[in-house]
Amino acid sequence: MKVAAWIQTLLVCCTVASVGCRGGSDADGTGMDTDDGYDDGDGADVGDDDGGEDGVDAACIDRLPARRVRRLSHAEYAATLTSLFGADAPGLALAADNVVEGYDNHAEALTVSALLAEQYRQASESVAERLIADLDAVLPCDPANDGEAACAEQFIRSFGRRVFRRPLADAEVGRYTALYADIEAEDGFSESLRWVIVGMLQSPNFLYRTELGVAEDDGTVVLTSHEIASAISYLVVGTMPDEALAAAADDDTLGDVQERLEHAERLLGTEAAVTAQLRFTNAWLEVGLLEQVTRDAELFPGFTPEIRDAMQGELDRVVASVFSSGGTFAELLTLQESYWTDELAAFYGAAAGVEAADDEGFRRVELSGDPGLLVRGALMATHALPRTPSPIHRGVMVRERILCNQLPPPPPGVANGIPEIDPDSSNRERYAIHSQDPACGGCHQLIDPIGFGFEHYDAVGRWQDMDGVHEIDATGTINGLDDSAFDGAAEMAALLAESSEVTACYAEQWTRYALGGLDQDDGLACLAQQVAVGFVEADGRLDSVVMTLIASPGFVERIEGDAMPPSPDPGPDDGDGDGNDDDADSGDGETGALPPGDSEVEVEVVQSSSWPTGSCNDVTVTNISDANVTWEVELPIAGMITTAWSSTYTEQDGSATFVGEAFNATLEPGWSATFGYCAQTG
Repeated sequence: MKVAAWIQTLLVCCTVASVGCRGGSDADGTGMDTDDGYDDGDGADVGDDDGGEDGVDAACIDRLPARRVRRLSHAEYAATLTSLFGADAPGLALAADNVVEGYDNHAEALTVSALLAEQYRQASESVAERLIADLDAVLPCDPANDGEAACAEQFIRSFGRRVFRRPLADAEVGRYTALYADIEAEDGFSESLRWVIVGMLQSPNFLYRTELGVAEDDGTVVLTSHEIASAISYLVVGTMPDEALAAAADDDTLGDVQERLEHAERLLGTEAAVTAQLRFTNAWLEVGLLEQVTRDAELFPGFTPEIRDAMQGELDRVVASVFSSGGTFAELLTLQESYWTDELAAFYGAAAGVEAADDEGFRRVELSGDPGLLVRGALMATHALPRTPSPIHRGVMVRERILCNQLPPPPPGVANGIPEIDPDSSNRERYAIHSQDPACGGCHQLIDPIGFGFEHYDAVGRWQDMDGVHEIDATGTINGLDDSAFDGAAEMAALLAESSEVTACYAEQWTRYALGGLDQDDGLACLAQQVAVGFVEADGRLDSVVMTLIASPGFVERIEGDAMPPSPDPGPDDGDGDGNDDDADSGDGETGALPPGDSEVEVEVVQSSSWPTGSCNDVTVTNISDANVTWEVELPIAGMITTAWSSTYTEQDGSATFVGEAFNATLEPGWSATFGYCAQTG
């Protein structure tokens, strides 16, 4: 079945032309079950005939994600120059983009420093120099026959159409023709067009994605067809729209969801789509750090730059093979094959592959050991320490990047150095002792039992049968998941592959990446729910995430006034000038500010992650009194607590009472303590 065909059944809206999703259960006629167990964090339960559609929380029906005017990331900028100019695109050395939680396309972090502005200027002048050297090849007209002024205007319209990814307005044409005329009077035709090119390539209309739309009468803002074309293209292939997509934008047909899906499916079959998938995966798993990590050269002399490159090539080929074949996320986690150069095989201590090598020397190999993405050398070497494996680094990688459980920072004053190497103790034993500190144990029980599953992999990603003279114990648990005990990375990967929390996290990561962050935006969380449902309905196909995003209303619509919300979000405003919503629900949900059980403390609960049958939550308790307070907090709980950290708790029917550990139970005036818990509803 074609992707565009099955994704059509995942639409939340009743009609293509609708703005936002309205109506009751099964209003789209698909007959899909609406009970998926999601909770958007406002306390509304799902699955109790709450009016949700297609498994999405009813509270999300009218929520659309905010949008930002965001600069092209360096990867998008370079790819766009290549799409525009091919071999004439300049080589780039740009000031590094800021990285937020692994991603370099976060809208608020994509600022332009003085250095970057200067580098943009140099790049634009380099492009202009190359184009002017063969001006006839880029002119849409003959200045000798058509007249130089008329030909210049044609060039401005045609070149500007490509560079701005939309037709130029008459006022814009007027500004650039005036620039042309000013320079042409003294320096001639070619020189004047040189500076037109330079100006366009430094324009915000080129450097920024302005997918902000046009307001409708109901307050919804709908993206224009040219904005939709850019949004589709940068999401799927990481560059500007190709000719077919640009033509559809010119014809104003991209408001039709089926038209969008057909173009998306076409683009998903290109090499550029594979490159975009790899860019996301490497950012999601933070593998970009591989070339920077430090390893003890005496212990690991073979861990050369060439081996690091080969590890990256291995990981990329594993992901590309699953993605290109229409494979699933579960397959990515459990795939029993990899791709090695002969040198990488020797580094791993394994036999070289026997199949024909590709142009870069990689051969497909059948794995006899642990399968899947997570134990590939690039990940194991990235998430380790200079001399030893690190169950903390590897556990955090799984907990935060695979499960979307954001962990709190260590409590103030806690020594969080790595355990000293002791030949009389195994790596696992040293970390077990390290985590016995009560101030550390809450988080480490979420991290270390996962990280221990990777103990068979040393600090550079090679299999080890023994930890020095010690037998390796790779058993562990994934606290927060049912029946989550495992022995080794293979069993752990199988558990993760079957987890609804993991699939929801993957959908959330892709959604945040697609929209450039917006961490404080409720609409983005709702869109992530829709994407998660579509992902499950598509049996976890990797390409289904992109298709579901493009099919969703939140991809082409937003609420008026939400284009540039402040960050962090200060909350709703009831219009009385105090910046607060006096009528807002102040504490009967599971997230947001809760009324304190004790007037001496203020309590805030923030849901850090959710999945169809549960959620994890971070809680902050602040002493707002003038005296020391030993706090005790009662919170409503949906379901049963599966784990808690930095606190102890007693469960009652529908609630739980939390008290602090020795290190955070008593707060001086103005001080805060943090703790957290995960709860399972089914």
